[in-house]
Amino acid sequence: MVWPQVVLLSNVKKQVAKQQKDLQEKQAYYLNLKNTLQELENYQGSISAISAALPEEFSLAGMLDYFQREAIASGLVLKNVGQNNTASPAQPSSPADVVATAIPSRIKEAFFSISVQGSVESIEAFLKKLEMSSRIIEVESLNLKAQSEAGLSLSEMSFTAKVYHY
Repeated sequence: MVWPQVVLLSNVKKQVAKQQKDLQEKQAYYLNLKNTLQELENYQGSISAISAALPEEFSLAGMLDYFQREAIASGLVLKNVGQNNTASPAQPSSPADVVATAIPSRIKEAFFSISVQGSVESIEAFLKKLEMSSRIIEVESLNLKAQSEAGLSLSEMSFTAKVYHY
């Protein structure tokens, strides 16, 4: 009569040991998750900067407004701004470019044509503002033409800008 009880007790001890091991593994897993969450919170500033540079929702009106505000703030006259539906055909210049174009990406591009008029200093300030923007804006092509009107030295600049988004 004692032997069956010993076997039963031994089986119960094995089950308890197995469940304790499972519990310890789960506790270690949750502790690891908690530490990872705390570590991610330390990078919140970087994550928000990336989100600002590559927003998930693209707003055409928002980008047009941005270009207009920055041109005016730089002392330029905005002559024309609009979205291009097609990209300028870029030929891959290196094997790395060929590989990069072959890999599908979630990052999308939007192209804008912008034409402004003002002093060379104002044009330089405008380009610096685009460069320092939290958004990723790449100037694809740039045409600069100097003009002289009624004793004023004005320049006209037209360029194509590429804006990235998800």
